[in-house]
Amino acid sequence: MKYFLVNGAVHAYESDGSQDAWIPEGAESITEQQAMDALRPSLEKRRASRWDQVKVERFRRTFGGAFVGGHWFHSDIDSRVQHMQLSRDADAIIAAGGSLSDQLSAGGNPVMWKTMANTFIPMTAGLAQSVVEAIKLLDALAFARAEALRAQIEASEDPESIDITTGWPSTYAVRNINTATYDELLDILGIGPVIAQAIVDGRPWASVDDLLTIPAVDQSLLDVLGPQLSV
Repeated sequence: MKYFLVNGAVHAYESDGSQDAWIPEGAESITEQQAMDALRPSLEKRRASRWDQVKVERFRRTFGGAFVGGHWFHSDIDSRVQHMQLSRDADAIIAAGGSLSDQLSAGGNPVMWKTMANTFIPMTAGLAQSVVEAIKLLDALAFARAEALRAQIEASEDPESIDITTGWPSTYAVRNINTATYDELLDILGIGPVIAQAIVDGRPWASVDDLLTIPAVDQSLLDVLGPQLSV
């Protein structure tokens, strides 16, 4: 192909001359590299596109769940509204002389709350307040990470090279320990580089409980990891 610039737009024609008659008068001949450079979005647009991707990741993370007391709680919009109401009920219990261990009730029945792992646990006044605080912290951490990435993007001449997938708060996700990538394992709350590499190196695993053979994994940690892992 051969390339020409016509009124600021790139036009391509067959290099064998079969389309030469179509080349406008006054067209400026340019190299293939010049054509590629002209067609590439401006740095400003590329930065804006990368920032849009960061905002999508931030949204996913803030709705990815909050970890409290060994359990993952939903953090989507509807759940946030429910958690706020539970927290207000908890405040009322405390104001009336109750304790953080008092279980909340609805319609005269004790509230049993469904976690992201599909287990049910008693919702106490203290737990209701802790979930709201955990979601507030989740939002703050996600905001801070997004803003840090924004600064990197705005300062970069190659915004696409910036890794926007790491450094975020952990989210709830069930990962298969025999197929998950190293990076996917790192996204699990409680798994750091040493454990992630040990999981990859120890494959295949017959059960999640077998992770106890990893020196860095004890039963208390496995209790946290268990609902997030599968085989």
